Amino acid sequence: MSALTTSKKYFILSVVLLPLLFQYATPISSFTVGDAFMVFSWVYLMISTKKTKVKKSLCYALAYIVLLTFVYLMDGLLVKSTTSLRYIVYLLIMIYFPTVENNQGYYYKTLNRVGIFVMIVLYVQYVALYTVGIIVPGVLTFLPLTESSFENYAVAFSSAGRCMSVFAEPSHYAIFIILFIAYRLFLNEGLSFRNIILPVLASISVVLCSSFTGVIMMAAVWMLKVFCELKSKRISFIYIMSSLIVFGIMFFIIMNTSLGSYITDEEVYERQSAGRFAGYDYMYSAMDSSTLSFIFGNGMNDIGEIEYLPGWPRLVLYFGLIGSLIYVLSFLSCAKWNTFSFVLLIIIAGLMIGTEMNFGPFIMPYMMLIILSNKSLILKKKDA
Repeated sequence: MSALTTSKKYFILSVVLLPLLFQYATPISSFTVGDAFMVFSWVYLMISTKKTKVKKSLCYALAYIVLLTFVYLMDGLLVKSTTSLRYIVYLLIMIYFPTVENNQGYYYKTLNRVGIFVMIVLYVQYVALYTVGIIVPGVLTFLPLTESSFENYAVAFSSAGRCMSVFAEPSHYAIFIILFIAYRLFLNEGLSFRNIILPVLASISVVLCSSFTGVIMMAAVWMLKVFCELKSKRISFIYIMSSLIVFGIMFFIIMNTSLGSYITDEEVYERQSAGRFAGYDYMYSAMDSSTLSFIFGNGMNDIGEIEYLPGWPRLVLYFGLIGSLIYVLSFLSCAKWNTFSFVLLIIIAGLMIGTEMNFGPFIMPYMMLIILSNKSLILKKKDA
């Protein structure tokens, strides 16, 4: 195996595994095991590759964030620089994703295997927790966890009984497995039993982890798939009825378990809404306080002391209207309007309503699939 092929495979593997390894700490503050693996594999790729390819459109977003970070550092307005530094590195690495565009097959294979693995772990956790009351941790207990990951595990299992597979919290599992569902649904033609069995099992697991944002986006992914199938006229009445029967059985099983009581609890909805959306008010007040902040943003300052802030308001708070526009256009230009990658951008936009996934490790495997995929699915006229 050549050094070039090896470096590309390590790089792809590090991107897919980043969300799984992100919760493990290294001796360097704010530098996780996932970060270390990805950065080192990227450096190895750069050294081993004679000719690299870049996604030029992402350079605009990178340039704006670098400039904003530099200005705020010079003015002493950036309280914590590690958040900006990590994201700058993420974007820099993301720009070089086209270098491995001929290795899509290995990316698909890796995502498929990891997706199946994390799904099996969640099912094992759920069965063990709700049948015999045994907590099966998804972490490697001999490795140090980051502080936030440790706290999330303690709260999710002890007080709420929510499973999360090998991730730091249930919503993180949902974000990753939705990528797997989209890959399995959209890169396979039709809605045959063979094509949908894994997406169906993965969709059930999203419900089992009790992530409301995940459930909503999972349903949206299925609707997008049905829309594409109807548009291409590949779907038939029997497929629609089969899907309705499958989801009907899923719904019946769920509602007759302890999870059904959790889902129908109004207090749960109120608590989830408060946690996900209460921080929007902070964004409005911060933007109203300064015209410059409204236009250019406040930089990637730590906002951990306020209510939870999802991706869209966080984007505006960080980069302002101008920076947000540059950011959105840069990411949109990574996909053509008639490709599978555009469907993934819709999923990212939806997840940003209730999660901050665009600023965490999950953006990396999503963007790699967006940049490497060139699957025509929508806005394509059917051949005569």
